Amino acid sequence: TYSSSASKISEALASGKEVKLSGLSGTVKIGVIVALSGMFITLLGAEQIVGTLVAKSISGSLMYAQGAAIAAQSSNMQLQALDIFVVQANTNTLLSHLASLVCSLYIAARKP
Repeated sequence: TYSSSASKISEALASGKEVKLSGLSGTVKIGVIVALSGMFITLLGAEQIVGTLVAKSISGSLMYAQGAAIAAQSSNMQLQALDIFVVQANTNTLLSHLASLVCSLYIAARKP
């Protein structure tokens, strides 16, 4: 929605017309709501991911302590490199929502 608003404003400026920013405040409000909702859902996902990783690490150490290290190595409860990439992807999603929120708030603050 920001790109369509930006193209309308640039067309108005190019043709010498007066720029009306009345519809921009609604677009910015929607952008802030979407960014906050995305951050909330991503944080819920992060809690679930971290809980799963903690459960995997605890269960793996318990199996090793009981002498079942061979079973723990073949189990899917062992931490894998893909688990770390999932945490990194979740962190990148949080950063993108934060950047969107900062941009939306910057636009809202600059509006006359």
